[in-house]
Amino acid sequence: MHKQFIPALPATGIGGLALAIFLAISPSLHAQVCAFSQEQEQAVLQNANTRYPGGVLAREKREVNWALPDGGSTTFGYGGCDHLGSLAFRSVRAPAALGQEEVIAAGRELAEQFWNARILGDSLALDTLVSGLDRKDFIVELSRGKTFINVRDAAFAELYIEHSYENGFDSVGIVWQKQP
Repeated sequence: MHKQFIPALPATGIGGLALAIFLAISPSLHAQVCAFSQEQEQAVLQNANTRYPGGVLAREKREVNWALPDGGSTTFGYGGCDHLGSLAFRSVRAPAALGQEEVIAAGRELAEQFWNARILGDSLALDTLVSGLDRKDFIVELSRGKTFINVRDAAFAELYIEHSYENGFDSVGIVWQKQP
């Protein structure tokens, strides 16, 4: 069982790295030759948007956003040019922060919803995350008010659940980035 608490990460730690690579893709990248099919990315996003109606597809950002009745939101993202990755975040109004077991359950629920074969075409990230969580083979890292539950696997540069609580909103997210 690997359970370790690490008090801080560098400024470009685990939370920022995958999201920066995945989401901060400039429009100029569209002119480059990408290692991954941009059409397949759009098909995955459209599939998620169709499967869960009411979302707003933001093609340039490579994500779909759903507004929740409590003022929260759910976001699913998928894509990459040189590094393929996916994320899903849900933010809900809550009187207090979730505990670690509740965060793990919420992360697992997001993974089951968005990282399944019906949405992505395979379930490697889902299977790997669930297996690591079930074996309690993860590292808990704390940085800048966020908790990261990091599952390590050779197929992924990043695979984790992220949690934060701010201004009455509890946010749980999941992120994977495949190895280059």
